[in-house]
Amino acid sequence: MRRSQIVVVGSLNVDHVFSVERLPEPGETLLGKEYSIEFGGKGANQAVAAARLGAAVSFLGCIGRDTSGDAALAALAEEGIDISGVARLDETATGAAGIYVDGAGRNSIVVAPGANAAVNPVRIAAWESIIAAADCLLLQLEVPLPAVQAAVAAAQRHRVISLLDPAPAVGPLPADVIESVAAITPNETEVAALHGSEASLANGETMATKLVANGCARVIVTLGADGCLMAETNAPVQRFAAPPATVRNTVAAGDCFNGALGVALIEGKSWVDAIGFAQRAAAISVGRDGAQRAMPTRAEVE
Repeated sequence: MRRSQIVVVGSLNVDHVFSVERLPEPGETLLGKEYSIEFGGKGANQAVAAARLGAAVSFLGCIGRDTSGDAALAALAEEGIDISGVARLDETATGAAGIYVDGAGRNSIVVAPGANAAVNPVRIAAWESIIAAADCLLLQLEVPLPAVQAAVAAAQRHRVISLLDPAPAVGPLPADVIESVAAITPNETEVAALHGSEASLANGETMATKLVANGCARVIVTLGADGCLMAETNAPVQRFAAPPATVRNTVAAGDCFNGALGVALIEGKSWVDAIGFAQRAAAISVGRDGAQRAMPTRAEVE
């Protein structure tokens, strides 16, 4: 296995995407406008984003030994991503997601983890040498939290910068994760969920500041059309305006942001400049359909 600048430990899914006029209410049946099958999973999306922006990337995760897994893995390989560490499982299916996207580009997603649930601390231990050789580790919460904890600890042991997208956020993060990652990157809903409270645009800054007070070095909250904010230790909160964007589909915007952020950081950019780079990449991605296929190239971002 070649040395990778960025290692992604995370999920790989096959997405079933329905285009609808509006998101359905509970108990309601809607007629969709379009249907497509896409390759996704927050981990795989981040890997594609980073690879298209010029980084050498390895993806580490689990998939089923099925046709869905074959196709999704081949798609990563076509992007130049090292997939030699991916585990193929006989006993469970490749992860899947059902995604509804409305006319404004908003989305509602249900994920069935499948093989992603088999990512565990034992597998992280087997992958530790790959993580140790990287410059940056990207993580999300579509694999079990104990695996995320183990991966963060491995990165810390080997002085590898780690970035955590806490999605899907279901509650507070363990102290060992908060205190060890270089940054967590929730959206406005997720930053509130990390505190066990309801989301509000008005309290995003407060929630981020509390996480920093609890030991997180840096919290970057993505706010969609309102840009993002960064709270960090011993510094005032900074806000960043969003670049102009035509919104068609926001499904993988956060994944694009995180992949681009990792690329910018390993290239030596400051956090402020890295956030700007990541925002520009995400602004391109929301104007396109799909998840992985929406990720921009380096030339497009520049």
